[in-house]
Amino acid sequence: MKRVDRYIPLAVNVIEDFILDEHNIVAPEWDNCVCNFGAAIRQMGFFTAVTAFSQETEGSEVSKKAMLHYLLRIIRNAEGRTCETDEPLEPIVKEHPDDIMLRRQVTDAAIALKIALRLFIENPKDEEDANHDITK
Repeated sequence: MKRVDRYIPLAVNVIEDFILDEHNIVAPEWDNCVCNFGAAIRQMGFFTAVTAFSQETEGSEVSKKAMLHYLLRIIRNAEGRTCETDEPLEPIVKEHPDDIMLRRQVTDAAIALKIALRLFIENPKDEEDANHDITK
């Protein structure tokens, strides 16, 4: 859990620097993308999930490749290393498909990104609750 805790501020920075900078809003589809990636890892395996998410899907509102890049950026920043713009995660995973530490890092970065996304995604139910008068 310590790695996830360390990754959360980095994930917040990634959201601010990339998603918000480009789109001005964090769409709920980002949260779905990260969720689907986690499910894909469990169902298909780490290598296959990364490979599948390295391909863009037509009609998708968010970029799966960008999401993988954001995970790599979180990991590299935590290590004090730089990450080139649009550097893909897939070649690193292809070089080390059975690296348990790499899988843990990617999984932890995905968890941190998911937590950070929830800070930015507007939930209509939250607004309803805020506007609800409890004195009635």
